Amino acid sequence: MTGMSSTRAPSAAWYGLAVLVLVAGWVGMGTLLATRLSGAADRMMRLVVPGEAELRLNQAGTYTIFHEYRSTLDGRVYDTPSIDGLDVTVRAVPSGRLIELTRGADSSYTFSGSAGRSLFDFEVSEPGAYRVAGVYADGRKEPQAVLAVDRGFIGDLLITILGAIAFAFGGTGGAIVVAILVARRRAKAVGAPI
Repeated sequence: MTGMSSTRAPSAAWYGLAVLVLVAGWVGMGTLLATRLSGAADRMMRLVVPGEAELRLNQAGTYTIFHEYRSTLDGRVYDTPSIDGLDVTVRAVPSGRLIELTRGADSSYTFSGSAGRSLFDFEVSEPGAYRVAGVYADGRKEPQAVLAVDRGFIGDLLITILGAIAFAFGGTGGAIVVAILVARRRAKAVGAPI
């Protein structure tokens, strides 16, 4: 640290640097979580079922359909713990080709007042329009629920959480290192045993 020597004890104000490093790490964590989670939530495509929607899927790859059992869509709050009996289909537009749905890894999320769990994965070989539909096998219209569709959501969520943890630990670890260095320099300057 500039200005420190073995003959003169560094000012206690140097501990402020440790505090700044700590705060910066935790602010970085909070900022990363707030921006990335909010962006991930906004990126998801949603539809109310029973019903259908044509979605524009702009990338090839694996998409996941989530049952968002706690959700707010178009100003309406949905709290639907169960959608037993709901049949979900995905078709390519305009060919009408049925896309195979598979049970993927069991994953879930909770943030920003929304909560969901994965239902199905499906593969998109080429970008384009796809029609997602959900109907109850017995024809009933209730309960209404929200389905959310996204590509790579859980992976992005894990990367965001790991990045946030790195910010928090990095800030905390950096603050501890700075505090220890200042304490050692101060002890050495006054001739105390280190």
